[in-house]
Formats: sequence, structure tokens, C-alpha cells
Amino acid sequence: MASGLTSTELSTSWATRLSPTWNTTAAKRFLAEALRGLKDWEQPAVINTDKAPTYAAALAELKVEGKCPKDTQHRQVKYLNNIVEADHGKLKQLIWHASTTPRR
Repeated sequence: MASGLTSTELSTSWATRLSPTWNTTAAKRFLAEALRGLKDWEQPAVINTDKAPTYAAALAELKVEGKCPKDTQHRQVKYLNNIVEADHGKLKQLIWHASTTPRR
């Protein structure tokens, strides 16, 4: 990826950056970072987010600035990222188990 992150790291990055005080400036900074350096064929046709209103405002600003393609759709679905989050469950179990198992 152009940002230097793998898709797993990027999805983990999404999860760690979300908070109840997430604001438009932070959402814009994060989305701009994710889109920066992508080739034309790598630009997303659809961006899925949760229903936080800050994402819509941030994407609108990025489109006006030309940092996001104007034809990119924004889908706000409350639980859409649960599949991505659930994907990390097994890894978290393995890491937790390894960290609690006594070493010889």
C-alpha cells in the first residue's frame, strides 16, 4: 500500500483511531492519510464507515480539495466493519494465550 501499511495494519489502525470524541479534523486527517499516494486504479469507488457524522463532512472536504475522487460513494452502515474486527479475534486469542502461558 502507498501508506506503507498492510491491509491488516490499516484496518487495525482504523479501530485504534476511533473514539467518542472523534472529530471532523481527525477524520479528515486519517482519511487523507489513507488515500495519499494511491494510484488512479487504487482509488476506492466506495468508502464504508460507521454512522459518525464526521466522516461525511471530512469526505466532502477532501472531495472539494481534490484529495478524494468526486465520484467516490460514501456508505454509512453501523456494523459494516464488524467483519474486519471479527477477523482479528483469533489472532487476539493466540496473542493472549501466548502471553499468559508460562515459559520454560
